[in-house]
Amino acid sequence: MTMATASDHPVDLQSSDFETFFRILRLPQRPAEIAAATEKLKASKVERDKVQSQHQEAGKLLANQKLGEAPSVTHSDVDALGAQIAPAIAAEEKAQAEYDRLLSEYSSNIVTGLQDPLQRYQEAIQAKIEELTMVLSLGAVLHTESVAARVKLPSKVPALCTHVMGQIAAARTILNSANR
Repeated sequence: MTMATASDHPVDLQSSDFETFFRILRLPQRPAEIAAATEKLKASKVERDKVQSQHQEAGKLLANQKLGEAPSVTHSDVDALGAQIAPAIAAEEKAQAEYDRLLSEYSSNIVTGLQDPLQRYQEAIQAKIEELTMVLSLGAVLHTESVAARVKLPSKVPALCTHVMGQIAAARTILNSANR
């Protein structure tokens, strides 16, 4: 695979490491069961909110009724609506537990499946960092020699190599801290 950079110089990304990691460092698609559990959880939350709102509204209507007028709601109406709250909460809790269980299983399978590939990925990164450090050290040595010889090189790249090596050392430290 060849990609063009902004300056239209091709960058060759063809390598077995890249292709392997491109293929294996993927999350599997979420199972349809999780989507169904998500919808069930949303519906149960909506139902609980609806039941609670109806109960609150009925309670307000009851409290604000004027004596001597026909009642628009009775205590038994409010109690009946209140009795629907516990089952609605229980249904939401059950839906939440099922969603959490399915998501936990999905996550657990991903973590287990990616442990080895991620270890190999980190090792590949470390190997590339070491390789790049060796290449950059050639430029740093050339720069040091050219300064000592008072020769102006036709490129500033060797002069930057020491700085870049420092940045790479910082990146190496950050990557190594991922294992702690």
